[in-house]
Amino acid sequence: MGMRNLWGSDEHPWAYTSVLSLNCQTHAIDNPYVVDGSFFWSSGAVNPTLTIIANPLRIGDNLIDRMK
Repeated sequence: MGMRNLWGSDEHPWAYTSVLSLNCQTHAIDNPYVVDGSFFWSSGAVNPTLTIIANPLRIGDNLIDRMK
């Protein structure tokens, strides 16, 4: 089921291939951000913990810039 079928909107063309924007914000709803490990695909080759920790810090900086 694609995003167009799920949300009933095609105003975001990138929503066909992803659920989140580059800032881990949902395409269909303006406010929700995903800042836990669920945005990150996992691999058994490396430990992604530092990347998962760094992402909320990056998104927080982005939110502060948006509020200015």
